[in-house]
This record gives sequence, structure tokens and C-alpha cells, in this order.
Amino acid sequence: MHGTTRVLGDGWTFTQIGGSQEIEDGEWLETSDFPTSVHVELLRLKKIPDPVSLASCNCINVMECTHL
Repeated sequence: MHGTTRVLGDGWTFTQIGGSQEIEDGEWLETSDFPTSVHVELLRLKKIPDPVSLASCNCINVMECTHL
């Protein structure tokens, strides 16, 4: 019996459903690593500001995202 091997560490992308100021509707962004999180990837891509550098950040935007 022959099996199929699939590498799970490559080829992951994500998008925000409906788009936003940071991500256009239908824009898929590649992840740099796996496993990862949407927050880490948005920081890496400079789509959101680094919260450590924001001295007076009062809120966090919540986005509905999906992975493919």
C-alpha cells in the first residue's frame, strides 16, 4: 500500500472576510512560517502597527479571518 505525503509547513495563506483598511477584499496573504497566528503575520507584513510601539493604544481591532 502506497501513501501520500503532504508537507503541512508550506503554502498557507489567509484573508479577512469582507476586507478592511488593512486587507483588500479577496486579497490572500502568505504566511512566513507554520504554525503561526494571524496577528503575528499581520505584524510581519506591516498591515497593523506593533502594539509594543504604541504607548497609548486603547483598543484592538477584531477581524474575522479564515485560513486556506
